[in-house]
Amino acid sequence: DENGTTTNYALTSTPSESSTSGLYGSPVTVVIDGDTDGNGEAQANHTNSELEAYVELDLGAVYDISAINIWNRIDCCSDRADNFYVFVSENAFTAGDVATTLAQSGVTAILQSQQAGSPSTFTFGTTARYIRVQLTETEYLHLAEIQVYAAALDTDSDGIPNYLDLDSDGDGITDNIEAQSTSGYIAITDTDSDENGLKDVYDGGNGGVALVP
Repeated sequence: DENGTTTNYALTSTPSESSTSGLYGSPVTVVIDGDTDGNGEAQANHTNSELEAYVELDLGAVYDISAINIWNRIDCCSDRADNFYVFVSENAFTAGDVATTLAQSGVTAILQSQQAGSPSTFTFGTTARYIRVQLTETEYLHLAEIQVYAAALDTDSDGIPNYLDLDSDGDGITDNIEAQSTSGYIAITDTDSDENGLKDVYDGGNGGVALVP
């Protein structure tokens, strides 16, 4: 979708984990498979029992992060996922331990002492590419799913998201002019058949040509 508020960017991310159990659980890709059902060992990743185990996602690009949902395993051992941080950063994490990650410039962190729910939701208002869920103690870490949602961009901070703003950068030149060449110019029309606020001629999801200002 154009506004980004319902897009789960974790689905196309690259996951990794601090260690991988050779006996239990599924590969770490299970945390981004879109299935939030944590009922069963096969429905979750599984690290070894170690100090400050973690699962990490590389979203592949920087996004304006609005919320992260953590889904716990529910058939047993749910209490293992407590006392953990959710870290986000534009830059890759430089270390594997909690103390160094907390001190890393540009890292935003939220600590949860309670057991993770299904889900536990963490609200952010910052940009990030890298996401890490990390325990603060020695334990196994197994999670059913991680979801990462991005907020709608508002470049000129006028309260109107870019996908609805006729002049998203606020420079006085409308985006439909600014984003096109003279020779290939597509004139605006009044038709918005799906009523999403974007005229059909510029709605890439409705037969039009999407413009990037």
